[in-house]
Parts: sequence; C-alpha cells; structure tokens
Amino acid sequence: MKFHQVQEGQRFLYKDQVYIKVSPVIARHDQSGEQKFLRRADSVEVLADQSLPSTTPGMRKNIEVKKVKAMFDDFYSQCVSVIESELAAQPQACKEKIISQLQRAGTDFIQGLSGPGATKRK
Repeated sequence: MKFHQVQEGQRFLYKDQVYIKVSPVIARHDQSGEQKFLRRADSVEVLADQSLPSTTPGMRKNIEVKKVKAMFDDFYSQCVSVIESELAAQPQACKEKIISQLQRAGTDFIQGLSGPGATKRK
C-alpha cells in the first residue's frame, strides 16, 4: 500500500518501524514520537488489527469558545504588531488597507466560532 492511501490516525509499518499518520505527508513514530516526512508513493503496510480512532490523536473533542477567542485575540495582536513593524516604511494607506483586511478576517473567524449559520465574507 502507498502512504497516501493510509488514513490519518492509522498505524502502519515503514522500514520495520511502527508509525501513525498525522497528516498527508507526516508520520509520527509510535514509540519515540519523532515526526518523519514521507512521500505519497512510499510503500507502507497498514497494521490490520488497528481501527481508526474517533478523533485525531492529541485533539480535544470540545473546546471552550471563550478560550479560543482569547487565544485568537492574542495571536491577532501579535500579527498586527509584526505587520505594522514590517510595513513601517510603507505609505499609511497601504498599512491601513492590510490591517483592515486582517481585521475583516479576524471578525469572520470570531463569528465562525458561533457555529453553523454564521455569515462569512468573501
């Protein structure tokens, strides 16, 4: 079987070592946790006795919207700070346009936390 045919979360053998697929191109060693880049065409052997987990390993099923919003606000503030310092030599109108686009994206993200039916801008 080829690596791209393995589903995320499945355990498989690669060069006599057990790995878990964590993304389309990354596998994590089952014991050491070391991550390894694999090509889509790499040959692997899925471990037959393993069923897929209900969620991706390491992912929580439930998250608190308030916590995500607080984390996003911190991330957003850091982004604005970096952008403003990197664009210091640019005209004010250019900086304002970029910050405005970032603000719209941030607003859409926060609205999306409200769940299905939240409006998105395109």
